[in-house]
Amino acid sequence: MSEIIENHLHPRRTVVSFCPFLLWTLPLIAVYGLGHWGLGHWCGRNTNEVIALPLVMVSVVGYGLLAWQRRNEFALLLFVLSLGFFCREWHFAGTSKGVYVVGAFVGAWFLYRRKAIGGLIKDTPVEIWLWSACLCYGMSLLISRRVFAEKYLGLLPMEELYHIPLEETMETMAHVMLAATCLVAWQQFGFRKDNDDT
Repeated sequence: MSEIIENHLHPRRTVVSFCPFLLWTLPLIAVYGLGHWGLGHWCGRNTNEVIALPLVMVSVVGYGLLAWQRRNEFALLLFVLSLGFFCREWHFAGTSKGVYVVGAFVGAWFLYRRKAIGGLIKDTPVEIWLWSACLCYGMSLLISRRVFAEKYLGLLPMEELYHIPLEETMETMAHVMLAATCLVAWQQFGFRKDNDDT
């Protein structure tokens, strides 16, 4: 029985288990594809802002409930981060720069408690989904800083034309990944709790 539980909590890594790392490409495909067909407004700022707020709310509620019900420090950490993103998406005054303060606080918290928090997610699907979400947020930040523009790296074609849709759609994808990580965390820690009680 303990082997079954261990296999669920720490499944064997396969090539397929790393597929979430490829999801950052979907916003690029969407923006360039819709732009080519003259439907670029579907990935513009207004559309993404309508989608982003409910997505971040899912993360706030999901991580908040998980932290409260399971007394899970990892979930508490992600709850604080999600709350920072929610305030920014709601456009509260000062949150554009405040989200970086929250990110730095969460990063310092994770580094200080890395053994305890890292031990909760090490070699689990949660870890893969979390790093995939971080990749999307990182790409969004790099796009917003124009790192891929023609005058710098020049890696994204027509970056001048598609800069805003690329940034907004990548950020929305990052919110999707954070919410997906929450769902995976519920499965992971819910299973562990159920078996700890027996």
